[in-house]
Amino acid sequence: MKINQVNINVNTDACLDLEYINEVIVNISSRIILADGQVSLSFINDVDMLKLNSDYRSINKTTDVLTFCIDDEDILGDIYISPDTVQKNAIENNIEFKEELSRVIAHAFAHLVGYDHETDEEYHIMHDYEDFLLTRYETI
Repeated sequence: MKINQVNINVNTDACLDLEYINEVIVNISSRIILADGQVSLSFINDVDMLKLNSDYRSINKTTDVLTFCIDDEDILGDIYISPDTVQKNAIENNIEFKEELSRVIAHAFAHLVGYDHETDEEYHIMHDYEDFLLTRYETI
């Protein structure tokens, strides 16, 4: 079974390459096994991300991505990404914005299938799964 729809919402002034984002999502969703359903992917600014992080996780700072799994037969979850924080992290890690954004999207989808990173061991397992999700099919 596959994700049957990803609704992308842009609620930020950030300049986003939606064609590239869709390509990443198609690649990831081709490798993921979830019940059929919809995923909402919203791009928001740091102010809105700070509010979400504070309201739902009691953490009073912004973050790059939040994933909320929803136990509903039609809706799998909501993903919120702050391109502002993704850009800051890309600069800090000396990588391109698109590479960091791809990693963040993979991270969110890993959460949707049940991965977490509460311990070092879970972090490494989840990171390996993210690498798998980001691997492109190679043709000979």
